[in-house]
Amino acid sequence: MRLKRGKDQEPTRYVAELADHTIEISMDSERVATNLKHFAKFFLDSLEADSGQSLGRLFQTTYEDDPAAESAYVAKTREKLKAKKRTDVVRTISVLNAGKPGLASFKIRVDAEHRENVLGFLNDARLFLGTRLGVTQGEKRQPLHEATREAAEHNLYMYFTHLEFDLLSVMRRAKSR
Repeated sequence: MRLKRGKDQEPTRYVAELADHTIEISMDSERVATNLKHFAKFFLDSLEADSGQSLGRLFQTTYEDDPAAESAYVAKTREKLKAKKRTDVVRTISVLNAGKPGLASFKIRVDAEHRENVLGFLNDARLFLGTRLGVTQGEKRQPLHEATREAAEHNLYMYFTHLEFDLLSVMRRAKSR
């Protein structure tokens, strides 16, 4: 999917599988990849601090009616979940760092070994931002044009949502062959 940048459209993203089964993501510019890296580092710091309601959707309650069972479950699983999420972020940053400028774009290649990590990071980042923004399931959102932190997070949420969908679509097509 390729979108031309217009007043009400988000940055261009193009996700395609190459002949060697690598997935290539084309972005408007290196600045977009740099912004994604900055957000990934912020997300990693938030994950390490393990504080704030923004992480709520990443570690949902399992035993709402049984606090003792919930506490035992968290004690058993929280660190493993955090380790997986940490790995996803670190590997995504390494994929972004390996990107290269293309013709009027910035290209990132995701090999088979890192696909699940990038997809996991995009999902977690989307959930994290969605929680910060108060997004509810099924809510339709349009790009915001104000120069505020909330508008930037809102637009980044939309970008992550569409990029995650595009990446997942390409991965599904590749798997069905």
